[in-house]
Amino acid sequence: MNIYLLTWNLARNLVDPRQLAVDFFRAAATNNNSSSSSSSSSSTPVLPDVIVLSLQEIAPIAYAFLGGHQLDPYLSRIVETLPLAAQHHGAAPDLYRHVLTETLGLTAIMVFATPAAADRIASIQTAGVGVGLWDMGNKGAVGVRMALRRPELELTFVAAHLAPMEAAVARRNADWEAIARNLVFEDSDDGEDSDDDDDKQHGIYSPTARVFVAGDLNYRTRDAPPSPTDHHTFPQADAPPDSPRHHSQWLKGDQLTRERAAGRVLHGFDEEPVTFAPTYKISSRGGWAKHRFPSWCDRILFLEGSGADVHAYTSLPALPSSDHAPVAMSLSLNPKLPQSDPSHPRNRPPFPLNPDWRQRREAARRTEVVVGVLAWLGLTWEGNAVVVAVVVGWAAVYGVWYR
Repeated sequence: MNIYLLTWNLARNLVDPRQLAVDFFRAAATNNNSSSSSSSSSSTPVLPDVIVLSLQEIAPIAYAFLGGHQLDPYLSRIVETLPLAAQHHGAAPDLYRHVLTETLGLTAIMVFATPAAADRIASIQTAGVGVGLWDMGNKGAVGVRMALRRPELELTFVAAHLAPMEAAVARRNADWEAIARNLVFEDSDDGEDSDDDDDKQHGIYSPTARVFVAGDLNYRTRDAPPSPTDHHTFPQADAPPDSPRHHSQWLKGDQLTRERAAGRVLHGFDEEPVTFAPTYKISSRGGWAKHRFPSWCDRILFLEGSGADVHAYTSLPALPSSDHAPVAMSLSLNPKLPQSDPSHPRNRPPFPLNPDWRQRREAARRTEVVVGVLAWLGLTWEGNAVVVAVVVGWAAVYGVWYR
């Protein structure tokens, strides 16, 4: 099975499907097992069986917190991209079936599959957790757990968005812990009453799962914001590899690499070598914005021992609608899961599941609705129109009553 993962922070803007479609499969495996990220057109991309998209900042907070049809204008453009991307490589526009879209606040995960791959899906579970203020979903994670037949595979995909800003390393690590504790998948109800549902609940870590985490993890290359003159030392696109201005030199300060090595975050996860340029913060005029250090905020990692043969891990060209460049990975899976040490995090998770995860999510969801309604009334033209109509109505009633 060939899988294609893509993560992108949409910056709360509408996506142009035609622009995104052109380079959508840039990281796809090719007919000679090389990355299609090369400018050469001699290699034909091998279009994947399954596509998983991790999307952050999918819409303005009013629409994202209310959810439902409020998100249709934003997510429908992603759906429209897939037929265009397939056609761009000579495939039929109906090559992919839209399997699911799951959102939590401003984060979404979308799964597409060929009909043959979709028919192998025996079950799907979804889960979500907010790690923003009051556990709301302005930051957080949403996950999908799929069981496949022929052969049997258990796949878990997590779309995540962690705390921003250079100095918030500890907060990002705490966000990961909250996700590991509170992102809980539940087996479907078998009709039997039971007071103990622990055996029906599963976190990110599982002895039998191949787990992938993709998202705007927000780890930076410096621990403090840049000074007014630091932008003069930012990477240059034409700098040779041995130059201090080449982007590879900035990886030495990558917080995610440092924190993983210290065992403080993404325990047991691995990442392919990062060879692409920083994906944040892209200036609208090209290059890097001066008030943020160029960083690899957008990453894709997989649990060690997932049997993944990675073909490519790279970024896509930045689009005008976002200050992040998309990042994509193509891989194929070994049908047999390699044996792992009993002490490995997949067998001994670093954090236990929170017994109150459900109550926390329900309370956070109620808060999201309140915040979403207030933001909709105050920050959208539709909400403003409702407020004006109510005020005019009350004024008319008041005038008639006291005339």
